Amino acid sequence: MPRLRVPAAMLTLVPLLLAAGLASPAIAQTQPAMPAAGQSAGFMPVGPERGARMEAVESQYGVPSAKLPPVGEPPIIRWVYPDYTVYFEREYVIHSVSNRLEN
Repeated sequence: MPRLRVPAAMLTLVPLLLAAGLASPAIAQTQPAMPAAGQSAGFMPVGPERGARMEAVESQYGVPSAKLPPVGEPPIIRWVYPDYTVYFEREYVIHSVSNRLEN
């Protein structure tokens, strides 16, 4: 019987994928969502969802208290609202974060 040759990279990649849960999407989908580090179990997202366009954000949430100038390439733009800050890459939301600090 001929011997199967497996590249060395595959021998290390497969266990890493299995350990990360990436080799079995069915398992990953059945696990409950966990809050990110520093978030409480009752975490609720604030502000607009990822992927929303600037015009939709302004239409739905109103004019922000501050519109900060773009920084870097691609340009990252911040809009500050009283309770949260919205980060855009070009014209799309990439993240919304709460402005309040929890004790």
